[in-house]
Amino acid sequence: MQFLLQRLALFQDAEASGSAHMDRLAQVGARRVDNLAGHMDVLQRLNVNRSKEEQGDIVMWLPHENESSSIELPPRFRFPLCIVQKHLIVKNETWNRVLDVVSWSFRFVSLQQVCFRYVDTMARRGMLQTTIVPVCKAREPAQSLVGFVLPPGEVSFIRVSFFHLSIIQLDWLHVVDLGMNLEFLGGTFKYIIDHHLEGSSFADRCKRLHREMRWCSTTIANRLAELKPTMLRQDKPFAKLRAKAAEARCLVPFVVVLCQALLDPTDEFEMNLLAAAQAFDACYRQVTPEIFEQQDLANAGAQFANRYVWLSARAKANDWKLFRIKPKLHMFCELTYAAAVCPSTSWTYRDEDFGGKAALLAARRSGKNSAVALGRSFFKKFACLHEVPSL
Repeated sequence: MQFLLQRLALFQDAEASGSAHMDRLAQVGARRVDNLAGHMDVLQRLNVNRSKEEQGDIVMWLPHENESSSIELPPRFRFPLCIVQKHLIVKNETWNRVLDVVSWSFRFVSLQQVCFRYVDTMARRGMLQTTIVPVCKAREPAQSLVGFVLPPGEVSFIRVSFFHLSIIQLDWLHVVDLGMNLEFLGGTFKYIIDHHLEGSSFADRCKRLHREMRWCSTTIANRLAELKPTMLRQDKPFAKLRAKAAEARCLVPFVVVLCQALLDPTDEFEMNLLAAAQAFDACYRQVTPEIFEQQDLANAGAQFANRYVWLSARAKANDWKLFRIKPKLHMFCELTYAAAVCPSTSWTYRDEDFGGKAALLAARRSGKNSAVALGRSFFKKFACLHEVPSL
């Protein structure tokens, strides 16, 4: 509060001094400080150093409580475990604690034991009943590790029985759609606009490129509504397209058609750019589960990565700010090379897949804006949409 009072006094002094161009700023600043002072309760709730009594609760479905209900469900059915408003999340804290709870629950599932009471004062926060159905043999040290206590710095999931790193799948949405795809599309569009399109200004050439986009080559409904210069440059030295994940994925087949129509196959740079676009399109064709082949995805990913590195080096030699190499390229290589299953089985598109359905269910229309209220409303709606499985 002392900080707010100091800022308020500063704005009031500036307003009283009558300095040029300061009166409007002082009025806005004083009003903002007043609004901030009136919402001190929000600042206290978001403070990472707040005590346990001040922390908000969240609603979760635990795996050991829903184990039996997943027997008769479809193979690709997804169970939501937790949902929290983004503005209530404490960075590097909230989801770590959620994963600790989920890991603790999975350990009960693996040992076929049920926690029937929670005791906050106990170190392990649970009292165990005897084994119900012994489906596996666990060593005594493994049984004694059931609980919340873990060595500092160790990932909680490491202690779960039958867990191994091959279960973790890299997310195609963030690695490719919002990573390499935006980098490659931005660089390709920027190069074609600068070298192959006519127009009095960069904005006019962007509009012409947008008119040339062929939406008939894809079945995705999400289309890029417009293409502005700021969507390619964004005041940064290297070109990168600004678009949503589904919009960017829709443009991959179009880039191949665009390169085939405008690029010169006798030019070394443009020949490699066309080959990179074709290899990238081949990677995207492998996200269809019916035609997915692990080796084909690995080959296409390696071809695109090699072409992209070559394009980056040649662009740097020509002083073109295109095709910058970032860590996402290494993740892309790992994803395409080591993908054991089709990437579409684990992605979550907000606008067309499980994430979109969850977002609609979680849309707040009225009531208290808290994590508990949102969680209860969301899980009730989710339960209403699915029948209770019969065993």
